Amino acid sequence: MATLTYSDLIALMPELATDSDGQTRIAAYLDEAEDVIGDTVLATTSRRDRARLLYAAHLVASYGACGGKGAGPLTGRTRGSRSVSYATPQDDPGDPSSWSATQYGRRLLNLLRGGRHKRSVIG
Repeated sequence: MATLTYSDLIALMPELATDSDGQTRIAAYLDEAEDVIGDTVLATTSRRDRARLLYAAHLVASYGACGGKGAGPLTGRTRGSRSVSYATPQDDPGDPSSWSATQYGRRLLNLLRGGRHKRSVIG
């Protein structure tokens, strides 16, 4: 099994580029992706690697590259002396809806389901 690197992730998704602390976190996410998405999950190495990169990208988008949670949902607000707080959903990685929360998770689900992006020409 070839180990995926930060450079592999950034080559596919340059918008996730970060500093050296973030690179360390991304390396940990990639290690987790290799553990979770085993060598028998998809038929080809290229699809398996893409799935692992999308898995790690989803974690970056959800939790941030530097350990904190991403922006996340609005949890409350204050106006003057009044404040209100809202219930926040708990993350459950086993819940498919949590994977739908990011573009990377949606792409991963599509890949795991065997889907391909269909292109059409209108003319």
